Amino acid sequence: AIMTFNFSDKLKDYIKKADKKYILIEVVTADTSDIEVTEIATRFVDEKMASTYVEKKKYREEETEVCTLLLPRYPIKYSDTVELDLKSFLFIHLITQKGMKI
Repeated sequence: AIMTFNFSDKLKDYIKKADKKYILIEVVTADTSDIEVTEIATRFVDEKMASTYVEKKKYREEETEVCTLLLPRYPIKYSDTVELDLKSFLFIHLITQKGMKI
């Protein structure tokens, strides 16, 4: 199965305007005294951080027409099509995803 990453127009425009080159996809766990939450996090990283993830953590680089995605070695379940979008609130830009789960 070939996996496709679709970028919303809003995300494409922001990547171009802000000159972003890398999106990191990782599983993060937030552990408070009451609850533990594990989710997939997607965020922009700079070139230095990207090379650290590739060289030290052995992340895989997936070239797209928009930017380079950094994917972890550990298993994430991917749909055939993964949708990436941009949500903006005040000056905070968050990448959202549909089609990936732990």
